Amino acid sequence: MTRKHYEMIAEAIRQATKDSFLNLVTSDKKDEGKDFVLDTLTNVIFEVSKTLEEDNPNFDTKKFTDACMVSSS
Repeated sequence: MTRKHYEMIAEAIRQATKDSFLNLVTSDKKDEGKDFVLDTLTNVIFEVSKTLEEDNPNFDTKKFTDACMVSSS
């Protein structure tokens, strides 16, 4: 896989995060679901990072994790 592939995966995760939190904001149970969604997305990012690191020993897990995060701006 190339850097371009890693960037596409990170963008997909970032978009899924935005979508999940948007759904929570409009939900009646936003307080109950926030921690669950955050835990789930964190686990997905961790597992994907492990897999990509196995594929490429030079894979930068921190850089990938940062790229998956939704900016607060």
